[in-house]
Amino acid sequence: MSHNARVLLVTAVVGVVLVGIVVAYQWIGRPATIEISAQDAPGPVILIPGYGGGAGGLSGLAGYLQSQGRQVVIADIGDGRGDIGQYGRQVGALASTLTAQGSPSVDLVGYSMGGLVARSAAEANPGAVRRVATVASPHEGTSIAGLGAFLGNASACPTACQQMAPGSDFLEALPVAGDPSRWLSAWSEGDDVVRPPEAATLTGATNVDVTADCAVGTPDHGGVIRTPTVWSLVADFLATGAITPACR
Repeated sequence: MSHNARVLLVTAVVGVVLVGIVVAYQWIGRPATIEISAQDAPGPVILIPGYGGGAGGLSGLAGYLQSQGRQVVIADIGDGRGDIGQYGRQVGALASTLTAQGSPSVDLVGYSMGGLVARSAAEANPGAVRRVATVASPHEGTSIAGLGAFLGNASACPTACQQMAPGSDFLEALPVAGDPSRWLSAWSEGDDVVRPPEAATLTGATNVDVTADCAVGTPDHGGVIRTPTVWSLVADFLATGAITPACR
């Protein structure tokens, strides 16, 4: 190959590489355009249970929301031990069904692991989700799940447990909230499952330590979702995007 031909070949290759870099930069730098639902148009509230899938602990909150005039749907996530992301897609599909039936939007309330499901669902279907409230949810993981994942016993710590280990790939991939008028995270200093309890804080959300801010004592993990003041906190936030005076 002549010298001139080699120069032309190198020039062409460099040109192709530069074009690829520019295209990649434009794609990566392109701002995401996510259309969220109208904030003045509340629809049904989807309650999402936690690890294990049992919804019994949500009955008090469900009844309170219904007394405030809200339609309540409790999501079925089976045994609640599988892939949290898949549960999120299921709840996102439920939100689509409700909006297709005429609801203007949905609000999501996730208890414990259900809060992570709510985050995943909001990412899967942002156009249908108006506001999200989480209660006692391990947004930064919990050391209990971390120990289970470390021991590597899949029967004792199945997929959902492993995903709740601090620093897990699943947790790291979840988006931050970004808007404190659309996202609430309530937690208790007495939580004996989310360890440390502060791991329930969510970047970009309105974070409420119900022990310090609501004067409800130190309810444990199961107690916080059964606390009437927490029900009021969640209901008011879903209604207004702000927290109640009693919890300021």
